[in-house]
Amino acid sequence: MMAVVTRLLSALLSFGLLFAGSAFAQESAYPRLKGSGFSLEELRSKIGGRALTVEQVLQLLPADLKAQSVLIRDSSSLQKARPPVRDGDMPLPRVILFGGKGLIAAFTDAALPGGNAIELLQFDGKSGWIPAEYTQAKGLELKAARCAECHGENTRPLWETYRCWPGAYGAVDDALTDREKSELARFVEGAPKHSRYKFLTNLKARFSEPEEGRPERLASSPNASLQDFIARMDVSRTARLIRNTPNYEQIKFALVGALRGCFYDTSFETFFSNEVWARLAPVFQDESLRAHLAYEKYRMFENAQCAAISYGHNELIFRTLIASQGRAPGQMFTPFDLNDT
Repeated sequence: MMAVVTRLLSALLSFGLLFAGSAFAQESAYPRLKGSGFSLEELRSKIGGRALTVEQVLQLLPADLKAQSVLIRDSSSLQKARPPVRDGDMPLPRVILFGGKGLIAAFTDAALPGGNAIELLQFDGKSGWIPAEYTQAKGLELKAARCAECHGENTRPLWETYRCWPGAYGAVDDALTDREKSELARFVEGAPKHSRYKFLTNLKARFSEPEEGRPERLASSPNASLQDFIARMDVSRTARLIRNTPNYEQIKFALVGALRGCFYDTSFETFFSNEVWARLAPVFQDESLRAHLAYEKYRMFENAQCAAISYGHNELIFRTLIASQGRAPGQMFTPFDLNDT
């Protein structure tokens, strides 16, 4: 469930999808993506059954992917990263590439855990996100079994919503600490000499140029741009999941109200009929649920600043979704429940 909530904020610009078939229906606010259209099948074709190295496969990726990168300083995935061991060392980040019409690829330094693989996700309008993994030993495996260890059976990218991305360079609002600025300067300088990072392009513009008036923030907004990319792909899938919740018809207007932030100056119960509100009110007034959700948000981020930023606005969305699933007031949730879909 936590992952659905994570996507909900992405649905903000296209909430008409939640009312498909009604007067509220409208075309998605997200435009059609332009790009290479490069897909997993095209990558398989280019590999052609050969036992290529990770470096050789990276070379096959299209230019638009290699120009759009996110750098992870502290990775909790199976692919690890390594900050500089000594002053003056170049960091070895995990790299996430994205582009085309729905392809994400991730890799790290060959000597680090997970360095033998390229992890991939391809968005398909009917099936959602399709996971894959490339290794020289096994080639390109679609829906590789170990992908589900992190990404779940209902596969999705594990990327948070604006404005916190724990572990990434620029983890809070794409703003860099002085240490991160120094590390990235060494990375941009050293990457062209590295066996894998040399394939990355546009690094100086992406990780060196500050936003005008906010010198601590990257002008390219790399982390926010990945979030936007995922949202453009995933918004229709998210809306479909929401429409399929048991009490959707009773809560759909309240859900849009929560997404739009209407409840800062509007009474929440006005979005329900008296009969429905009498039944659902305990879910929204349950203080034990408030404490539990706050704890789970903190546990997920392991970062008090990110938890506080994300939790405040999302609480009403959490409660609305819980009501839509027909959960009983006061019912506790395990971490598996919160991360299920």
